[in-house]
Amino acid sequence: FYKKKKTHLCMDINNNDVDKRTLNQSYLLAARLALILNTFVQFSYYGINATLFTYLSTYIFSPYNSDNSTEILSSQDNSNDDHLSLFFTNLFIFSNYFFALIGGIISDERSSPYSVLKAGSVIFVIGSILLALIEASSYYIYYDLIYLNFISLFTVSVGNGMIITSMSAFIGNQFLPGEENERTSYYNWYYFSTQIGSIIATSLMPIVLNYSSILLFVVFAVMLIVGCASFFFIKKYNYSPSTPGIYIRLLNIIKTALFTKKSDAPVSHIDKYDYQWLDKALIKYSIQEVSEVKTAVKVLVIFLPLPFFWAIYFQVFSVWIEMANTTNNVIFGITIPTSEITALNPLFDLFLIPLFSKLLYPFFEKKLKFPLTPLIKMGSGLFFTFLAVIASAIVQLAINYTSVSIAWMIPQFLLISIAEILLSITAVDFAYSEAPKRMKGFVTACWFLTLAFGNLLVSVLGLIQTSHFFIESMLIADFILMITGIFIGMSFRYRYTKKEESYFDSEYDEHDSNNEISTLLNKDYIYE
Repeated sequence: FYKKKKTHLCMDINNNDVDKRTLNQSYLLAARLALILNTFVQFSYYGINATLFTYLSTYIFSPYNSDNSTEILSSQDNSNDDHLSLFFTNLFIFSNYFFALIGGIISDERSSPYSVLKAGSVIFVIGSILLALIEASSYYIYYDLIYLNFISLFTVSVGNGMIITSMSAFIGNQFLPGEENERTSYYNWYYFSTQIGSIIATSLMPIVLNYSSILLFVVFAVMLIVGCASFFFIKKYNYSPSTPGIYIRLLNIIKTALFTKKSDAPVSHIDKYDYQWLDKALIKYSIQEVSEVKTAVKVLVIFLPLPFFWAIYFQVFSVWIEMANTTNNVIFGITIPTSEITALNPLFDLFLIPLFSKLLYPFFEKKLKFPLTPLIKMGSGLFFTFLAVIASAIVQLAINYTSVSIAWMIPQFLLISIAEILLSITAVDFAYSEAPKRMKGFVTACWFLTLAFGNLLVSVLGLIQTSHFFIESMLIADFILMITGIFIGMSFRYRYTKKEESYFDSEYDEHDSNNEISTLLNKDYIYE
């Protein structure tokens, strides 16, 4: 395959031209090692997610209710423990995706995805080791360690946040122009490795917690160290140099556009169909700089409806478990723990990822000649989210009148998994491919930020939930259908970034030939 590729040049550490074609296998090795690291990282992250609520309610908050000398809670019942545990669990999930934004900005501004990835991995390992040491100390030292626990969890969330953004950007960087299909394939494997880590952790780690809370955090630390051991010895990888000050410039461009009158801006040559309000910043900034900001903003606008998908998706781990508790959980004489019903989601994902990427997508594009653009896939994902909510409402309606088997919930898990495959995997690739070259970390981080806000929406929905789950589900379904319609309308107006074009075209380079940053950004770099 690679013998047929055109020759691409990059720079080595000594600024010598290197034939990229001869280095492609090194890039692929770097991407594969990143997938291995991702499996171990996601094992630890989802393992903490699966056990954090139980750990907090059992080992952190409950002891205070029985010890007046150290009591910090105002309530004496277990329900308050559960509320606090749920609050901090949701806060932990939110902070992981929030710090992804910080990692993306650092990656673009001051470093490279590889450096941020290494730093995030080290911070994650330190946080896991601290949790294990603190938990071990609590068995021998009798004093309040609750604040140290939260400091350690904060450290874990910072490290994981830096990892999830830089991981997707690092994988995307390993593919050359013209290798978009290969990059998409690797993003499928990226998501596949995430689900592998997730399903193993969510199945085994609750059992480990029941045995020993110390062993739980030791396992997380060891798994992270094993994953880092191979990744840190990467010899060659592809990256683009960082651009210090790019986000200060972004804010200044937006500020200039907001406070400049259209009549004062040099925009008369711009077609009225191509004009955007950000073009007013051309009074002070170059076409390239304004174009980068316009591209970033249009991608972020597309992301605006997507937190509502995650709000429904995260209900899989809360509301749908409550629904499972009201069903008959005996199938063929075997009692199925209702909490294990959530394992259907990663199991379906493991089956659907290769099915969609190897069979369904090629069938639509090659046999039916129907191009499945990223926005078509993402819009379809939102529609399947609507169908999943309808399916859950139908099951709840049946529960209201009779006893139903837990197996009735399988269709809604299948539908939400299809929605996840269509939307989530596609969005990661979309964020990377559409983002300006100097803002890929930031735009990718904003995608992960939609997960954070989706988690917040779940918390809000939890406050307003009523006992009429069927009516509530139908209202949510109507809302998701409306969001789907809005997203489709936005998709029709969206103009994809043309792959054959570059902001660093010959006209711009000639106009700004003395700009050192512009010259550097025409080249990709390989680190040896």
